[in-house]
Amino acid sequence: MVKITETKLRKALVDQLKKKNMMTEYHLDKVEEYIQYWKSNQDLFEDIKTRGTKVKSYNSKGCEVIKTNESINDAQKNSVIMLKILSILKLQDPVFEGSEDDYL
Repeated sequence: MVKITETKLRKALVDQLKKKNMMTEYHLDKVEEYIQYWKSNQDLFEDIKTRGTKVKSYNSKGCEVIKTNESINDAQKNSVIMLKILSILKLQDPVFEGSEDDYL
């Protein structure tokens, strides 16, 4: 399995922009926006891995309750935004060297 890094992700997206002759400031800014959401998701997934899908919390009366880890919802929202950014840029999910798949 290929480890995805910020550098590899950026390069994969920029390479797609180059192939489509879409190297404008707007498009590069959108790539950077995508990267920021990706980094945020990495932190959210780490939180889910560390604390789990259910976490202990306290309600307004001070009673302990079990609730869904908020990182799950935040990660889902980020993923939707990331997909929208790819759609705006007319890009595919990045494929990295060593992967069996190719760009769709």
